[in-house]
Amino acid sequence: MQRNNIQFNTPLWMFARRMIISGYAARIIELETSLSYKQIQKVRDHLDKEGVKYPRTIRKIRSTSSIINTQAKRIHASIFMQVYSLYGGVGTKVNVDITALDQAYETYLSILGEMPLLESDVWQPLTVTDVWCLAQELRRGIAKVKTCDPCNTSYYVSKNQMSASTCPFCTPIADTTGISRLSTNKT
Repeated sequence: MQRNNIQFNTPLWMFARRMIISGYAARIIELETSLSYKQIQKVRDHLDKEGVKYPRTIRKIRSTSSIINTQAKRIHASIFMQVYSLYGGVGTKVNVDITALDQAYETYLSILGEMPLLESDVWQPLTVTDVWCLAQELRRGIAKVKTCDPCNTSYYVSKNQMSASTCPFCTPIADTTGISRLSTNKT
């Protein structure tokens, strides 16, 4: 298969198609499939002709410094990584498993849907592109999942994040909801 000529209905084409439908940024699809941006556009054109709806995303990917910039995002990253670790196992530290990432992302969104506390704009979910970036940093050793001694909960920490690197579940939350802790009230 030539780089400029993508053959439709091959496993690589199907993989790129699945990633587009899931909402991954084009740059991530390029990295995961080795397809060029032009080839990815051909897959998108084919989806458009079929009438398949998919999220329109930008080509760029963000760094953790812009993804994890609030306590709420630290909590989101930690929740996602707990689920991703369950689906992907120890392999998540070696490579980014797109199948496990997709399963974890769907579960993460379901968890958020069950949490009425998280309905405010402060608690907007991470995107699938964001969670891929977090998983990539975990794979590269820039980030890790730690366990908090007081609450025994695992949480995500990156060397690039702009917020504190302590447990987000134990740290008081200062946001517009007026809630001082995410944990349950002990009154």
